[in-house]
Amino acid sequence: MTINIKHAHFRLSVAAVMTAMILVTGVIVPAINQAYATTTVGGEAEAISISSPLGQVNFMDTGPLLSSGSEIDATPITIQNPLATADGLVSVTMGSSDAESQAGLGSLVLLPGDANQITAYFAMATSHATCSGVSGSSDITSLTMAGQNIQVTGQPNQVVSVPGVLTLTINEQVITPNSIEVNALHLHTALGTDVIVSSASSSVSCSTTLGALFTLGLVQTAYGWETSCIDFTTGGGWVQPPPNKGTFGFVAGYKNGGTNPRGNFEYHDHNNGMNLHALDVAYYKCGDFDKSRIFGGDARVNNVSGYCYKAYVQDNGEPGKNTDYFAVWVWASSTGCPTDGSGPPAGTSYYATGNYLGGGNIQLHTK
Repeated sequence: MTINIKHAHFRLSVAAVMTAMILVTGVIVPAINQAYATTTVGGEAEAISISSPLGQVNFMDTGPLLSSGSEIDATPITIQNPLATADGLVSVTMGSSDAESQAGLGSLVLLPGDANQITAYFAMATSHATCSGVSGSSDITSLTMAGQNIQVTGQPNQVVSVPGVLTLTINEQVITPNSIEVNALHLHTALGTDVIVSSASSSVSCSTTLGALFTLGLVQTAYGWETSCIDFTTGGGWVQPPPNKGTFGFVAGYKNGGTNPRGNFEYHDHNNGMNLHALDVAYYKCGDFDKSRIFGGDARVNNVSGYCYKAYVQDNGEPGKNTDYFAVWVWASSTGCPTDGSGPPAGTSYYATGNYLGGGNIQLHTK
């Protein structure tokens, strides 16, 4: 069997972002003639899409984003299909003045049982569209085809093929000046089957008009422990509780102007087989450090109810690998779960793990 590897390159316009976290800032800005923009957005995310001569099926598809902006997320599920199996972790699209989408899954198997079976421990795609440009990336861990390890370069549109049988595109990116679609993996077979894994698309349309004269004075921003965290956080990835790994995906916080936190959370420990599925997000609060949040509530563990969870997440910039942080605590309770951000009561047995991300990304959305 021969496996061919090549690369195709697309031109990418990336808007660079620099963030400085300081306690108090003061800036005096003179009067300026300010331009304003009327912006519409678009986006969609899905964990897996399968198209074959027999039809099409989508898993964890958010559906299209409203052009006026909103947030849509799909409930994590275990994906079982003759052509693909996986643990769905996160699928979310959102937008207001810009658009962003994420999709991620773990324990992926494509063409199960076939001689050319494809596997990946984790696969995630992220896309972002702004009035300044578009960007996107994929994060894929432990990719194999036909029992051989495939080196993921990180470059867009890396292609691996078995001539006359199948083609696998890695980190597929389809880009226009105002839109981007990122597919972590795209399998095409000679029999006419297409399987797209972790797809995230985002677009933005900006029409700029001169506005009025604005006078900006002294602006002060303070960060303290009493800051209200009426925002939301999304993420997916893996951490390493020895000797194996744990995969996670979540959407949590105050979304679409809501007054109560909501979202979803999934965690799989591949060392002991534990599968946590959150039943709610009962609270969402500021963490102890900049750009950190805690959330928690009720959960099922291995399909059994009566458990509580608490998650700590921290967005430390891009990329998320080796910089963002994730931790989770899980314990059984017959008296209900706390809503104040506290962890397991004293004397209670509990599961806990936490580490910097081995792969994936956590993103805090504050606007």
